[in-house]
Amino acid sequence: MFPGNAVRLFGAPFRSVLQPCAANARRPYAAVAQALSVLENELDTIRAAGTWKGERVITSKQGPHINVDGSRGGEQHSVWRTA
Repeated sequence: MFPGNAVRLFGAPFRSVLQPCAANARRPYAAVAQALSVLENELDTIRAAGTWKGERVITSKQGPHINVDGSRGGEQHSVWRTA
């Protein structure tokens, strides 16, 4: 028996097991939607508690003075380094 024929012969019973049915195909998406819902609720709780801090993106080279987005119109801010 050729290897290709053996694979087709013995692989046939497993094809239906390996191919996802419609209900199983939707299951990962439902899990993702549920996870996103849980995370959104957690983030809402953090924001309501006042412990959320948004990020500011540095838009210039890093140095003693930087420009950042999301902070008072992108003003220039001084950064002081301690020795």
